[in-house]
Amino acid sequence: MVSAIATANTTAAPPSMKAENFVELIRLEATDEPNVFLTCSFPEKQGNSAAIAYGGCTLAFVVQAAYKTVEGRKGLPDFNIYSLNGNYLGPALSDRRVRLKVDIVRDTRTFATRFVTAYQTWDNGQERSCFAALIDFQAPVPKPAEPLKASTIVQRPEDVPSWRDVIDERVRTGGLTPQRARGMLEMFELGMRLGESRQVPTSIHYQNMIGNDTSKPTTQDHLALTDRVSVDWFRCRVDLGPSSSALPPPPGGNSRALPVSAKSANACFLAFTMDAAIAFIPVTYSNIPLDAVGACSSLDCAFRYHTEAPDMNKWHLREMKTICGQAEKTYSEARLWDEELGMVATMTQASILRSPPPPPPGRKEQARL
Repeated sequence: MVSAIATANTTAAPPSMKAENFVELIRLEATDEPNVFLTCSFPEKQGNSAAIAYGGCTLAFVVQAAYKTVEGRKGLPDFNIYSLNGNYLGPALSDRRVRLKVDIVRDTRTFATRFVTAYQTWDNGQERSCFAALIDFQAPVPKPAEPLKASTIVQRPEDVPSWRDVIDERVRTGGLTPQRARGMLEMFELGMRLGESRQVPTSIHYQNMIGNDTSKPTTQDHLALTDRVSVDWFRCRVDLGPSSSALPPPPGGNSRALPVSAKSANACFLAFTMDAAIAFIPVTYSNIPLDAVGACSSLDCAFRYHTEAPDMNKWHLREMKTICGQAEKTYSEARLWDEELGMVATMTQASILRSPPPPPPGRKEQARL
């Protein structure tokens, strides 16, 4: 996988292919093939210094493509997504667009199932699949059940700092070098630009700066790895509705660009954000920085939407825990609640985790950022 990436074109994306906001990131173009779409923007990097796109971009793309085949059907209401089971098949490159093919698996008056494949064309002309997912939708429920409430008590988002504030404070107190702080800001720029987050001080990621600040012990070091937890608040920066008219319209210069509905945009942002960090929390919860491991990436995911209409312009509370790790694979979970602490979504992921290879005999290991 690494050698193949090295041969691919890693030219930076032209400014026109970098999304101005989240709606433009997930906007799709129609193609001449039925149920085949092309992203208007390139997927972007996050949590990786190589020219590899953040997996949450691809998740958002496949959700948007699936919605395009269930919205506006004659005689049927617009269905709500409730399940996504996906496999990460290979790296999506951040210097080219993604093509999405939707196969209709099931269509009834109550349920709809879609199989979506995301792939890219590489420099040698070969098409490579990077993600595939089975996505389920259900007709609206007349009287949805009351959501499960969390017993977790944490500080409110207005009472805790943003990531940028935490990073600046840690540089001032000596926990982070300016160089490593710049690296963190660059690595997580996408999430900071498209979303807004607040960090809860009791969270292990707040205390060890995602494994980058080990100058002091955390308040969770005495706990077993599976009992350690991070919690944070997040929301989308751009208006996602509830009316679709509130969303930016398709750009005038692209006649193939498709509109984005409010319902699909909120579902996409949820997928985009929930993918973050799950793969590497066994590393960072161990107070190890990301650049100290050889391989750490998601293998598959199971994503459940527990509410029909999430409003991602409101604050949501995320909790992340790791469950198991053996045979170079880990299994971790993220849970999400709304401001009233009603359960909104859950995601589990199996991931690969390997130690870095030892340096060749006679050569010292290269210093890392």
